[in-house]
Amino acid sequence: MVIVVQFVRHFSVRRFEWFMALVFIGVGWALASPEDSFGNSSSYDLLARWATEQTWAEILIATGALRAIVLFFNGVVMRRAAEIRALLGVWSFSIVLMMALGFDAAAMAPSTAAPIYLLMAAFELSNIWTAAIDAHDRRAGRKHAGHTR
Repeated sequence: MVIVVQFVRHFSVRRFEWFMALVFIGVGWALASPEDSFGNSSSYDLLARWATEQTWAEILIATGALRAIVLFFNGVVMRRAAEIRALLGVWSFSIVLMMALGFDAAAMAPSTAAPIYLLMAAFELSNIWTAAIDAHDRRAGRKHAGHTR
């Protein structure tokens, strides 16, 4: 019950982190589907040079799932969850930036994918900032007045 109460209290502050965890799982799931996304669109050419479609799917699903687990147990079971969240934010930022570059470099008409992935990269920078503030405040022994971090 304590975990559920903590989860509810922290959700509003960490909603972008939850959003990104679910996006990673969803995009990974889509790439893991039997259809060949990389082969059907030149938008994935640059991404295909870095890793196979299956590898991207596994990386995205694993990152999203790990992040969801850390977020769920944040502050209740794992004392250093803010640092783990920050590291996952940096990792996720790198991935969405690579994806944005891949879609931007595609040799076809401009698509909405690159700006959307850049927006997700901005979300990740916000997530890193929030996690860093949480880690700093925990180390300084501060409790957020009026906040539920």
